[in-house]
Amino acid sequence: LPVPPLRVALRMSCCGLAFEGACARIGSRAAVAFDEHGCLEVPRKRNDGRLRLSIDSVPPFLLPKGKAPMEVRYEHFQPKQIDLEVLCSIYVYWIPPEAEEDDGQDCNDEQPLLEGTLWISCDHDQVADEAKPVRGVLSCPTTQEEELVLDGSSIGPFALRRCIPREQGEDCSTTFGVCSLARLEVRVSREDGFTYRAKEPS
Repeated sequence: LPVPPLRVALRMSCCGLAFEGACARIGSRAAVAFDEHGCLEVPRKRNDGRLRLSIDSVPPFLLPKGKAPMEVRYEHFQPKQIDLEVLCSIYVYWIPPEAEEDDGQDCNDEQPLLEGTLWISCDHDQVADEAKPVRGVLSCPTTQEEELVLDGSSIGPFALRRCIPREQGEDCSTTFGVCSLARLEVRVSREDGFTYRAKEPS
């Protein structure tokens, strides 16, 4: 019997779609692009073997092991497919307003409102040093954990993974297309001395 190729799938954890432009480097070979379904096929040895691969053209912070190569063992016919994820992990935080300097104004004068801002980021390196954890609820209806309580102890990362209908398998012909981030909502609890309001424009 002919030995079937080993299929490698790389998809975004939030929607199941391919990451546009992603490539895989198998051993010392040149990088090969994933197809529109986020899949590629690799020749499989007749005997058991190992596949050493690294992912290119994807930001390292979106990969479970960053840029580190991965090594996967396989057998004659198993596994049929190796599933890899592009992570969707976010940081939720707020930045307090800057302290106002005393400019000598009368305390009876009307003072401008001090405004902090709520932020969401997927890259920890972009989180401001002055970031503070949020208390409230992180809601994302299309993910496995539809609501996550934010207790004010951490800014994240909070992992978002799509719900997969039980009747669907997950091979290279499976498509999802529902962006979890499109329905993301943060309901913020009131901080001491502050109240939340939407910013216009947001």
